[in-house]
Parts: sequence; structure tokens; C-alpha cells
Amino acid sequence: MGGMAARGRARALISLGLALVPAGCGGGHAPASPPPPVVSVGPVARRDVPVHTDFVGTLDAYVNADARARVQGILLEQHFTEGALVKAGQLLFVIDPKPFEAAKLQAEGALAQAKAALAKAEADVARDTPLVAKQAVSQQDLDNANAARDSAIGQVASAQGQLDTARLNLGYTRVTSPVDGIAGIVQVRIGNLVGQGEPTLLASVSQVDPIRVVIPLPERDYIGLARRIAEFERTEAQGGRRPDEPALQLILADGSVYPYTGRFAIVGAQVNPATGTLTVQTIFPNPEQLLRPGQYGRVRLNDEVKNAVVIPQRAVAQTQGQDQVAVIGPDNHAEMRAVKLGQTSGAFVVVDDGLKADDRIVVDGISKVRAGQPVMPTPADTSALPFEAVPPEVQKANPAPPPPPRGVTAPQPSGSAAPGPGPSAAPPSR
Repeated sequence: MGGMAARGRARALISLGLALVPAGCGGGHAPASPPPPVVSVGPVARRDVPVHTDFVGTLDAYVNADARARVQGILLEQHFTEGALVKAGQLLFVIDPKPFEAAKLQAEGALAQAKAALAKAEADVARDTPLVAKQAVSQQDLDNANAARDSAIGQVASAQGQLDTARLNLGYTRVTSPVDGIAGIVQVRIGNLVGQGEPTLLASVSQVDPIRVVIPLPERDYIGLARRIAEFERTEAQGGRRPDEPALQLILADGSVYPYTGRFAIVGAQVNPATGTLTVQTIFPNPEQLLRPGQYGRVRLNDEVKNAVVIPQRAVAQTQGQDQVAVIGPDNHAEMRAVKLGQTSGAFVVVDDGLKADDRIVVDGISKVRAGQPVMPTPADTSALPFEAVPPEVQKANPAPPPPPRGVTAPQPSGSAAPGPGPSAAPPSR
């Protein structure tokens, strides 16, 4: 028993001695710190950058004019094809003219009777006037003759008015197109009674050359564009646009660029408090009738930022919603710097604030960099990164604007025709 206790105490002493041996006495070495990360570094550049801003809009006719039945009658004839191009003054419909022809004949007869009565009254006055001086007739007879003449003059005027009305009503039986444009779907078919109680809508004609693109412009975007819109309007008032002035382009639903440029036309009078948008209308030529009301498109304003600070987009990291870049100092230590970004152009982005032209930044490998950490820089090659090419310039010369439609005023939104313009507008592309 005593031997077993002695062996137990010996084992405990050995274990205690091993526990007290310092870890460094084993002859091992502490692990080496990792080498600095290798990152590609390049200088911040300054250059002129082509940029654009897109706004989503809805196409609408320049003029939407209704062809209505202004007299009551049976619709007898239709003289156009629905969806076809019609000219201003072209005959569209014929309403039964027979009742109005009869009314016109009746009015002509009444006018002839009134004129005959006037002629007799004038003759009586001419006869009685000298006889009164000779006391051959009484003054009362002359007064009666003058009154009869004045009444006959009124009857002639009334009969003439009735004849004019009859002629107008007869003319209204031939319904013509008020403008050049595309005829819509007929609302009333041949044989129906029209014009009963109110002017019946027969069809609409949409003038689509030029065509409007209506944009609900967010207030924040309008503030940035107000000066540009004002320049467009002043230039147009002076008879044309400057050679260096960017025009509006229309990007169609298939991504193609419409071959004619447009311009700002009308800006609404006030911001819609429910949506925070301001209605802006732009106008584009449409001589081939390619564009139709109801289509969607993107109106693009091309521009250029002069002498901008630009960096590759891949050099930007986001931390908690903040854009940051890694700036490398002279001692090759990294500084994480917050930046304010502007518009993008291809693989590059404009930096509005936070960088200077002589700064060096990490182009590739920013995910490996921490603030204050040393790095091993290698030159970055950004020569193959593209700047965005501005969409092709207008391929066709804009045609001369058409003359104003005869007798029709184009519908205008409430607002000014100076700068001051439907689906939501997109913010500037980033």
C-alpha cells in the first residue's frame, strides 16, 4: 500500500513539473505575420466624360381631334378606312342631307318673301314722302309706311339668318377631318341615328407628326434640368439650336435609337403633390408614322461632364451604404476614403467629391485592403476599360415642322410654353 502511494505522488510531481515548464523552452518560433496584400493601383484621372440621363415617357398625339355629328340624322356613308392616314378637310362621313336641303329651300323662300315685302314698303315710303308736303296724304300714313319699311328690314335680316343656319346645318351633314392624321376606330356604324341631343362622336383623328412624349419628371430632376430647358427654349425662340447643343434622343422599346432628335416643348405649371412630379412634354418628328400614341420610350438627354475626376467603377466598395475607395499614400499604406459619386460612363464613374487628380487608388483588390494596412502595389492597366459611347447621332435630318392645323388648337397642359415640360421617370443612370 505504501509503494502505491509513493508511485502516485511521483506521477503528480512529474505532471506538475511539466505544467510549469515555459512554452518558449521547447525551442519553437512565433508564427510570422502575413505579407502585405498585392493590389493593382492606378492614378485618379481627369477627362471629359460623355454621360446621359434617361427619362421614361409615354407617346401621345400632337393633336387629338374628334369628328362629331353636329346635326341630327341617319349616318349614310363612310369615306375612309379606319387606321389610315387622312388629310385635313377630307370627307369622312355623310349624314342624310334631305331634311336639311328642304329646310334650306324653305329658308330661301322666306327670304325672298321678306325682300319683296321690303321692296313694297320702301316704295310706299318713297311715294308718300312728297305727298305729305302737298297735303295729299296725312302724316300718319307716312309714319305707317316708315314703320312697315323698318319691320320689313327686320324680316329680311331674320330670314337671312335662318337661311345661313340652314346652309350651316346642310354643311354639317358632310363630316370632314379637322387635321392631318391617322383616323381612329369608328364609334357609330352606318344606318344609326346620330346627333340626337348632343354631338355624337363618330371617330377621332390623331395628328402624329410631330408626336409628343410626355414625361412625369421628378421634382429633384427638374431642378437640375431647369436651366437646360430654359436654354433649349431660348435657342428655339431665336430660330434654331446651337451646333454644340445636345438634342434629345428617343430610345424605343426594342432598344433602338429613333433616327430623329427632339426638343423640350412644354413644362407643367406646378408639381403634382400626390406624385411629386412635374409634367414635361417633348416633341419629336414622325414623318414615317412609325411612332403611335400609347407607346413607351426613354427620352435621353446626352451631355458631357468637362474635366471630371473619373475612376473605374470596380474601384468603389460599399460599406454600410457608403461609397468608399482605398487611397494609397506615399508609404504604401491604405486609407479608406468616402466619396460622392456622380454619373457613370461605361466602366467608369465620375467622382463629385472626395478625390483629387494626384491621388493613387486601388483599382483591383479593394476587398483585401483594410484602413491603415500596408499593401504591395502593382501598376493597374485601365486602358481597355471602355467609356460609354454616346448613342449614334441623328441619322436623318429633322423635317420642317408642319403648319398649325386649320381651325384646331392643339391641346396643351396647363403651364407655360417656356421652361419650364405619363409612367415614372428614371433617375440619372449610374
